[in-house]
Amino acid sequence: MLKKLIFIFSVCSLSVPAFDQMIYEFDDTLQEKRFYSLISEIRCPKCTSGSIASSDVPVSRDLKNKVYELIISGSSDQEIKAYVSKGLVISQIIDRHLQELIIFCGLGRSFSLH
Repeated sequence: MLKKLIFIFSVCSLSVPAFDQMIYEFDDTLQEKRFYSLISEIRCPKCTSGSIASSDVPVSRDLKNKVYELIISGSSDQEIKAYVSKGLVISQIIDRHLQELIIFCGLGRSFSLH
């Protein structure tokens, strides 16, 4: 009985990533070519090297989905690149301020008189 449960659990856990993949449907081949070209140019912010096309980390999946949405909505390649660049810069600023806040709060706790 235990072996059956382990087998079922392992099969189910292996099949979950297959359902996590987004299927992109385009109106024409030009949109599809633009999408794959853009995601191969845009760098993954979490990876040391490589594009969002070659990465499956959550931020890369989100960026791919956003690029897809922007292409479908009629944005130009320049608009998409500007959007992604602006978003990544804002994200880095927010991350830096959050890290500073976390450090500050941590220091505050270590000096408290409790």
